[in-house]
Amino acid sequence: MQSSLSLLLRTRVELRLLSVDQQRFVNLATSLAELTNIHMLDAKPLTGTGLVDFSMPVIFGVLDHHLGGDGSGELPNRNLTAVVS
Repeated sequence: MQSSLSLLLRTRVELRLLSVDQQRFVNLATSLAELTNIHMLDAKPLTGTGLVDFSMPVIFGVLDHHLGGDGSGELPNRNLTAVVS
């Protein structure tokens, strides 16, 4: 994932695994922040589907970088627009 993000963003990316948890989806869904970004992934040869949760500061940094900024974009102090949500 680190090398994929580095290629996508065309910059050095460092990832650290904070935790790996197995839980029921209903428990996960109730524990997430109101604004969050979740991606499903397969980890072959393992079975099942994994979820990766990215916090909004990470997502806004990636968006800022993609749009020509330095990636240090601050979170807007407003609701998300239809374009962002």
